[in-house]
Parts: sequence; C-alpha cells; structure tokens
Amino acid sequence: MPRYVTITEPPIGGTRAQALLGVNPAQLNRLREAGLLGEQEALQAMQTAGGHWRYDEASVRELAARSWVDLPSPSPDLAVHLAPLTPDPLRRGERRYQGWHASAHTSGLSPAEREDAWAGWWICRPEQYLGAALVGDVCGFVVEVAAIRGFRLGDDGRVRFELGRATKQMLARYAGRRFRAAQGAAVQPLGPTTTATTVGARTRTARTRSTTTFTPSTPRPTGDPR
Repeated sequence: MPRYVTITEPPIGGTRAQALLGVNPAQLNRLREAGLLGEQEALQAMQTAGGHWRYDEASVRELAARSWVDLPSPSPDLAVHLAPLTPDPLRRGERRYQGWHASAHTSGLSPAEREDAWAGWWICRPEQYLGAALVGDVCGFVVEVAAIRGFRLGDDGRVRFELGRATKQMLARYAGRRFRAAQGAAVQPLGPTTTATTVGARTRTARTRSTTTFTPSTPRPTGDPR
C-alpha cells in the first residue's frame, strides 16, 4: 500500500519516475491510475500547466525500493496482472467491478466486491493451483496475496478462484514485493506447473518448471482478461 506524505520537495516528471521504477510510460500510467503513486487529487494538483503528470519523489522511491521476489517459487503459485479498478461492463458473475485500486477499501466497496474484482474471471487450468497462492500485481508490483481454496467456472470457461487467507509463507514470499511480469498473457505461473500429455490411450501428468521468459515490459494487464 502506498504511504501518502506531505510533499516538501519539488515533484519529479514522468521520465524521472519511469527511470526510478524501471517501467515504461504505459506502466507508469497504470501505477498512477491504480493509486500506487499517491492520491489522485494530490497528483492532479501537481500537474503542469500543459497537463503533464508530476510525482512526489519520496513516494516513487518508496515503491521502487520494493525487494524482488525470488522466482521460480517452489509451489505452483499463480500471478494475475490487474488493471486499475473500473466497473465491469460485462457483470461476469454479477460482480460490479474489475481490477484493483489502493483506496478500494475506502471507496465504498465491500470485502466481497473487492475480492470479486480481482479473483476472476481468468483463463487458465485451475486444478493445478489448488492450495497455492494467487498473487495480484499491477505491472509486477504485488498488491494482493491469497490462498486458492477452490474455483468455479463461468459459462465461457473462465475461472473465478475462491480465496482464503494467505499463509505466513505466502506473505513472506510475496507481500510488498515485486517481480518482472511476463509479456503476452494476463496470468503468469510463478512456480512449477502441471501439464497433461496423452500417450497412446493413457494420459500422463507431468510436473514441469514454468518456462516463462521475464522481460522488463509488462503486457496489457486486466482485471478481467478479454
């Protein structure tokens, strides 16, 4: 969660903020829109006359100072790349919102609505993640950690995970940290995954290490991948 402070130093521009965080312009916009760089009203007050965003350097440095997650994880954990919180136009599972925002706990959303917004609806094979961690991130910055206790499938095959309290081990590995989000998908295995291969008339299940290639850029994240 971001730490909101009284700004005493001159704000910095977007290029400097990107360099400190190691992100590109689109990622910086998503971090701002998700509330990870401060309250929207304070940021708007710092905008230049030309409409360019400026940022509190202390807040940017605090986010940039997050330690990196040691990957791959020994357990089959799953990351879901979240977009800033918005109303869900499709109302999947009757939910009202999708995505994540730092101030969601004070914006009138109930705990169930906050969970609905990020626990689904994802495209993946959910069985292999039962008992593992579901890690919500915005551009690789971890914002939610929960234990996967079950799941339900929508009519279109998308997955809504049923969540429980994260274990101490899960929190120690992920909470308040960051990792490089993989390019090209809204979900990212963080540890070993299970794949099924057919051999003759039999099906053999093999446990393999995730072969995701990590890059500095983050794909188009979504609270509800389309």
